[in-house]
Amino acid sequence: MFLRPMRTYAAAGLGTAVLAAGLTLVAPTAHAVTTPDSAAASWLTAQIGADHLVQGSVARTIDFALALDEIGGSQTVLDQLKQGVDANVATYATDGVTDAQAAVYYQAMGVDARTVDGDLIAKVEALTNDSTGEMTESFGGAWSQWLAVRALTTAGSSEAPKALTYLLGLQSPDGGWPGFSGSDADDTADALFGLLPLKGSSTAVDNAIASGVAYLESTQKTDGGFDNFGENASSTGLSAHALMLAGETGPAARAARWLRQRQVAGTLCDGKLAADGGAVAYSDTVFAQGITDGIAADSNAGYDWYGATIQSLVPLAAAPAATGALGVSAPAWVRAGSTDSATAVGLALGQRGCLSLAGKNVAVVGGATRTGSFAFPAGSHAYQAVLRVEGSAASRRIVALAPKVLTVGRSRAVVAKGGVERITVAGLHSGEPVSISYNGTVVAKGVATSTGRFVRSIAVGRRAGTKTVYAVGRFGTRKGHASFTVR
Repeated sequence: MFLRPMRTYAAAGLGTAVLAAGLTLVAPTAHAVTTPDSAAASWLTAQIGADHLVQGSVARTIDFALALDEIGGSQTVLDQLKQGVDANVATYATDGVTDAQAAVYYQAMGVDARTVDGDLIAKVEALTNDSTGEMTESFGGAWSQWLAVRALTTAGSSEAPKALTYLLGLQSPDGGWPGFSGSDADDTADALFGLLPLKGSSTAVDNAIASGVAYLESTQKTDGGFDNFGENASSTGLSAHALMLAGETGPAARAARWLRQRQVAGTLCDGKLAADGGAVAYSDTVFAQGITDGIAADSNAGYDWYGATIQSLVPLAAAPAATGALGVSAPAWVRAGSTDSATAVGLALGQRGCLSLAGKNVAVVGGATRTGSFAFPAGSHAYQAVLRVEGSAASRRIVALAPKVLTVGRSRAVVAKGGVERITVAGLHSGEPVSISYNGTVVAKGVATSTGRFVRSIAVGRRAGTKTVYAVGRFGTRKGHASFTVR
């Protein structure tokens, strides 16, 4: 089950199942490997151990399976995860939350939960108060109650209506559901997971859903994130998922953009996270620490990375797609020894990438910081500006040019009036723009050959005297001249 934003839950070994298994309101679509949700799924799949569990945790394994199922992920991986859950469910499902979560999981996998672990539905019924409908749980509230509602409703239990009534009764006047200190995004999203499949069943349910969705939208930050003891991927993932299921595509997309901005691209800019493309960090602080130390060094990695990535998996499918081709915008020619900039183009909003140029790597983000400043060493040299993102890359050639005296040759020392002189410019860089001036006027323009040469014939005119032609490359510091006589 997903770990909650409060570390006290993690410390107690508890969590919350927040994925709305079986709750998909639109048909799942297949994704290419480079979409943010499938990138997260690929990273999580790589974390499955020989015991068929994600990092040895039944809770995270169940939540990953529910998320993977919802986005239409690999059936082979789902079967593998089920082996891990099957082997451990008897020792895992030991209280109200774990009983209900396991029941919801098996129901989503098409298995009758009454046939698992001595009847998981009977266990949930035994822990649901016959009078009030409350799920008996040390950390009660919307967190545990929605699981009871889902498990009991799907099983057709006679105790489902009272469990639903109790969940509705927990709603605050502001439309949210309370956590430790008043309404919060996490508990509100949890409640909506229990209510959304029942939309249309009663006016009370529909009103509660509408108020809950309005509460979430009113608490969303301007950057798209959600805050519960600080902006974080757990709260944002929960809220975005609920908003997706409620059909609120705009707010869900903004939240997904926030999540994607905390998703590792797996590039040179990610430091010790370079091999963890697809993973999502709980917060900016966690991301920065991961770049320096890596995930393995994080004592709260199960919470800061694995839980955060699982919780972000479904919402990442709502992240805005790129609207153009991936590329690099930068000048083709720069002055050696100078500093110039390059800009990433084609990044989706929130998508992270890495611009590499002249020995420097600069992290970029679509819709945010997309431009990097790069210093070019002295000396002419051709560079490749490379933009790397999850699973793809684009590049642009940039040539740094140092000051240089160009060699300018003429075909004859003396040219008759009205004649033509053949001018050869050498010492240019391949493809370098060049111009030739005569009598104060540019008379020829072009680019150098692959051997750095440029040849043109010019009319010398009918005025006698000593004449000079000037050649200038891409910059005024790259020039040369030659003289001849007209008579």
